[in-house]
Amino acid sequence: MATINSKSLARIAAIQAMYQLSTPDNTNNLSKIKSQILDYYKSSNIYEDLDIEDSSTKIKVNHTLFNNLIDTTLANVDHIDRVIRENLDKEASFENLPENSKAILRLGATELIFMPDIPSVVVVSEYTNIASSMLKESEIGLVNSVLDSMKDSRKKE
Repeated sequence: MATINSKSLARIAAIQAMYQLSTPDNTNNLSKIKSQILDYYKSSNIYEDLDIEDSSTKIKVNHTLFNNLIDTTLANVDHIDRVIRENLDKEASFENLPENSKAILRLGATELIFMPDIPSVVVVSEYTNIASSMLKESEIGLVNSVLDSMKDSRKKE
């Protein structure tokens, strides 16, 4: 039986939650959003959505990482946004970034800033890979560039 990386799924699920929280028509509270997303990853639709033909493939979200990512990001969003702005290219404006790009950058930044036990090269690679399936080509480059810059700053500390 094949298994999809539970930490990668936690990151994708956290991006989905952060995106939902950012939408203007969001009427759900955080615990309801978390519950809905985790329920989705338990449903049979997930196999079709992820283009998985073998239904014996084990799909499990790492709940601890999922919750830590969201809770840490929300508790520190002002600091995280400031660090992202500091690492953005001069031509880019944080305010003009699409919400899904912001969600990816915020969660990647959360891991780089607040989860030093996770190797920074893993963080950059994971979020760049995730971005490649969710964003336009130019946005993928921006995610990689910003997180890579933050990774380099992390090494200096």
